[in-house]
Order: sequence, then C-alpha cells, then structure tokens
Amino acid sequence: SLPQSVVRCISSKDSQSIKRAMIVGTFVIGLMTLMATWIGVISKGVLTGPLSQYGTADNITPKTIVSCMSPFWAGVTILGPVGATISTIDSLLLSASSSLIKDIYMHKCAKAGTPLDDASIKKFSMGCTFILGALVFFISLNPPSLIWQINMFAFGGLETAFFWVLILGLFWHKANQTGAMWAMAGGVAIYCTTLAMKIKFMNVHQILFGIVFSGILFYIGNKMGKDQDESVLRIFFPEKYDE
Repeated sequence: SLPQSVVRCISSKDSQSIKRAMIVGTFVIGLMTLMATWIGVISKGVLTGPLSQYGTADNITPKTIVSCMSPFWAGVTILGPVGATISTIDSLLLSASSSLIKDIYMHKCAKAGTPLDDASIKKFSMGCTFILGALVFFISLNPPSLIWQINMFAFGGLETAFFWVLILGLFWHKANQTGAMWAMAGGVAIYCTTLAMKIKFMNVHQILFGIVFSGILFYIGNKMGKDQDESVLRIFFPEKYDE
C-alpha cells in the first residue's frame, strides 16, 4: 500500500515477475529487518556508555558499525541504507510531482478544455519536482532529534491513506472517486487523532484504527458517489464487458 512500492509493481514486465519479486522480496526484506534490528540490540555490548555520549538513538547503528569494522567495510555497509533511502526519496518525489501534475493539473485542464503540449507538461513536471526537492532539502538542514519516529509516522499515514484505495481501486470495478477520497481523508484523520491521543486497542498500533475506519468510509463513500464511467472501466476491467 506504499506508493513508492506500487510504482515499481505497476512498471513490472508481467505478473510472473511480480510473483517472483514477492517471494524474493519477502526473504530479502525479512533478512534485512532482522539484521538491522539485531544491530540495535547487540550495540549495547559495543557502545557501553550512556546514550547521551553518542548523541541520539539515530547515531547508535552507524557508530556500532564504525566501531566494529574497518573504514572500507564500514563505508560499504553504511552506503547500503543510504542508497535505499535515496531510492525511496526519488520514488516519492516522482510520485508526488506526477500526482500534482498529471492527476490534478492535467485533469483540470482537460475538463476546462485547455490544450497542453508535451513541452509544457515536461516543464511543469520538472518545476514541481524541483520545488518539492528543494523543500525537502531545506527541511533536512535542521532534522529532528528522532528521525525514526517521523519515518514510522509517515509510513503509517501512507498505509492508512492508500491501503484500501490501491486494493479496491485496482481490483474492484465498483470503486469510485468519492469512496477513495473518503477513505484517504477519514483514515488519515482517524490515524493521526488516535496517535495523538494515544488511543490503543489490545495494545495494537493505532494504524489498526486508521485502516479499519478507512475501509468503512470507503464503502460508505462509494455508495454515495457516482459510478465510474464505462469507458474507463472497459480499459481496466475488460473481462466485465466481453461481448
């Protein structure tokens, strides 16, 4: 349900490639997650001083790697997460600029009957990407003390907003725009509210509330909204209209 991951799935060669990627990806991500988690656990035996001596919790893993490896291998090891971070940022920037230009600006222009050539679209896309990138750059000049908390909050918000929208939007022919908008807005609002008020159910993370209520709001909004145009449905669900 993460946009940066869905972009890669949509651009895959075929369904068989996606199935292989799901198997390999589950193994690789699971291994990486276990290794990263254990680095944080065993670092207590390497960095024996108080946390204030090493800065914030975000510095523990890099300092542990530097303390246990030679400079060359420490650099190689740290470059892996850095490369993954850069790749994720690139995907998010492209997804954000594409959503703003193609899904909003071009859609409004098409409704208004305003013609757009490829040169104008390219110029607007590059400008939007540059502005978003510059905004992220200036925010990163003064990062917060605990980046992982913001990271977890952002990923939870993305999952809450797009979980049902992507699943039902791609695989349910009755899904419509109203249901998607209700699911995104309501799910994120409930997720942020329960997180801020520290409301939990059976000690489960607040993302549970967001996803459950997002699905309910999608169904309600879908019933109240207009059906999707048949011309669009024939493109994405041709099996429903086989002659």
